[in-house]
Amino acid sequence: MRKLLNSVLVSIMFALIACKGSVSVDSPEAETILYDSDSTAVLKVDDVLELTRVIQLETAGPSSMIGEIYQLAYTNGVFVVFDMSNKAVKIFDENGKFVRNISSHGNGPKEYLDIRSICITPNGNIAIVDDMKKRITEFTVDGKYVSDFSIQGYPHGVEYLNNDTLVYESACDISADDDRINASEIYIADRKGEIIGCFGEDMYFKTRRSDYGMSRRLLYRYCGTIFFTLLENNIIYKMNADGTAVPKYNLQLRPKNLVPMWDKEYHTEDNIMNWLPTFFEQPNFGGAFIEFEDYSIVRYTDHYHYLPMLVYDHRKKQTFAVDETGDDGVFSSFFNFSCAVMDDGHSIACWVSPDVIRSFLQYGRIPDNELFRKAVSEMDDESNPILLVFTFK
Repeated sequence: MRKLLNSVLVSIMFALIACKGSVSVDSPEAETILYDSDSTAVLKVDDVLELTRVIQLETAGPSSMIGEIYQLAYTNGVFVVFDMSNKAVKIFDENGKFVRNISSHGNGPKEYLDIRSICITPNGNIAIVDDMKKRITEFTVDGKYVSDFSIQGYPHGVEYLNNDTLVYESACDISADDDRINASEIYIADRKGEIIGCFGEDMYFKTRRSDYGMSRRLLYRYCGTIFFTLLENNIIYKMNADGTAVPKYNLQLRPKNLVPMWDKEYHTEDNIMNWLPTFFEQPNFGGAFIEFEDYSIVRYTDHYHYLPMLVYDHRKKQTFAVDETGDDGVFSSFFNFSCAVMDDGHSIACWVSPDVIRSFLQYGRIPDNELFRKAVSEMDDESNPILLVFTFK
């Protein structure tokens, strides 16, 4: 009875907050991540991060071969690899040994037609997002099928708020009866696929443009906390367990202004060529963000000028610019924002494909790092990608 009552109360609460047109940014608790080119302190990469491990992903046979890593996740001592070119999800242990494939490509039960993304559920399972079937299918890391359910719209990035509720970003479904599908960026849904909350005014889908938005990551997770961003402002929001959202970080840039990904001053809906060149001249936040225990990493985008990567220290409430020119070349060459944060909260795993390694070898640009050089020397044409684990000092 108590469980039923709690469920009813939660449903009422979600109904009250459901489908907000925007999220308030007037919060005194929001922390500012400011890059001021005149005054922000600069740190060298070597002062912030170090390469602690290089992991060669095992090539044990055709089933273990990776074409192109699109997304990497880490859970309970294993790496989960979304191989886009082979439409596959593969499991490797923490030493790079191939363990298994998860499910398979197909139109049958427990299969997927197309993988848009993957995520780790709160209980450590793997959720595969199939935007062609508009379905999310969950498996254990042992490869056992758990459940699946349909979802409205075309789901892209997905994260679980808890075992019963998830948050996702979606392309619109113009045939949907529910107008909310065509209006917002971020949705909260239950495991029946019913929308119970949404955030943001989705300019991208109103104008049917693919030049921004789709290449932009909107959802992020660190431990049990979900963060998200909207096209309409330069705020990183933290989502509470009850489905409400508050501004966590306010992103700023000086002496220029940091403009939103969608800004009516620079964007017109009449013709994409009217706004695209002007927009590229404006510094903006493209969604490059990763949360750690003690730090956040952020990069602003400016297509015509160099803007450094930023590290925000949670304890000091201070932003530092990172000079990537002074390291041994590994971090500045191979770090990206689609990496896997490790369980220790201080490390992150990036990947490097054999094709990139061959290109670096051809032009004599292999970074001067002993761990990296040793791993490269042991690779051949049949090798899988390698993982680089960077750890905050």
